[in-house]
Amino acid sequence: MNDARTLRRWLILIILACAALYLVGNGRVPLWDRDEGWYAQCSQQMWQTGDWVVPRYLDQLRTEKPVLVYWLQLAGYALFGGPSELAVRFYASVAQTIVLCIIAFGFTRLADSFRATWTTFIYGTCAMAIISAKMCLTDATLMVFVSSAMLCLMRWYLKGFTWPTFLLFSLAMGLGGLTKGPIVFVPPAATLLVLAILDFRAWWQRMNAKNIARCAAGGLLCVVISLAVCAPWLIALHRREPAWIMGALGAVDAHLTQSTFGHSGPVGYYLALVWATFFPWSLVIPFAVYVAWRHRAEKPTRFAIAAIVGPWIFFELMRTKLPHYTLVTYPFLAFLVADAIARTARHEYRALLSRPVVMAVGIWAILVGAVASVPWIALLAQPELKPLPYLPMAIVSLV
Repeated sequence: MNDARTLRRWLILIILACAALYLVGNGRVPLWDRDEGWYAQCSQQMWQTGDWVVPRYLDQLRTEKPVLVYWLQLAGYALFGGPSELAVRFYASVAQTIVLCIIAFGFTRLADSFRATWTTFIYGTCAMAIISAKMCLTDATLMVFVSSAMLCLMRWYLKGFTWPTFLLFSLAMGLGGLTKGPIVFVPPAATLLVLAILDFRAWWQRMNAKNIARCAAGGLLCVVISLAVCAPWLIALHRREPAWIMGALGAVDAHLTQSTFGHSGPVGYYLALVWATFFPWSLVIPFAVYVAWRHRAEKPTRFAIAAIVGPWIFFELMRTKLPHYTLVTYPFLAFLVADAIARTARHEYRALLSRPVVMAVGIWAILVGAVASVPWIALLAQPELKPLPYLPMAIVSLV
């Protein structure tokens, strides 16, 4: 299992299996979430009117999200011959598969093949990653750009600055802005803030006028490149609908300071929810946190901690809360779980092999089995629903 070639084969198999899971059944389930309907209606109006610049919902300006997701949905319409459930969701499945490829490549280069394989498997099979891959929302697309940017940041932290990673980071920020607006800058900024606290002494020693000027110039150049990516659409949009940009900024402010559309929760909302959204791997989170803290001096672990804690605190403090907001931290949470598994495999820790943990895993397995049986129990309760999508049901149960 530790052979690099074998691990690469496992990685390919994991990504292909997850891609099949993400795609199967998407065309047979109606749009059921309110946001899915909003996105689908906006892109359908673009498809019908030929206006690919101004997002509208029932002829009213829709300023909640930028345009990239609508363009990806339109690409799905073109591919499948018009609007449909499969066409409108197709981009999300493809995007989440790309995220797995990014995670696999990035952690193989920045850690090792064993932890990269487990990180990819854990992230790809956690509940929220699967849900985001099967819904026509912005999350899977945003993850392509945020995971790329965060792994560039991790590369700088571990191995030093390079211009190619800086350009990739800036492009990812620009495309992320086209997906979800300025909120895309939160994960890297919050991560850097936590790293500055964790490495305060080392950063303070390097704090001089020359380095401050370099950081400021780099940050400004990143913003310029990111804006250049968005500029063609923003210019065309401003010419057509000058009010859209101010409306979008108002929507961002509302998400930060108000509970929009009834989406709210107390501080601790995501700590409670992670047990479901990171299912079934959430059982290992306490042990992974313990191992990570014991090894916080190691730079990959240190960066992963910062990449979880910084964004997590920000989203906990936001007034508007939705389960998928913290998905941007899950690749690094998966990495910490993978690291704990790797250290157990090397016999550094034996907690996962203890009798109480084995018993807990057994109980957890029964729970997982119960969840997997839900589609079949529902079928027995309502046999008049036949025929049903048996293949998707079987794949979901097996996963």
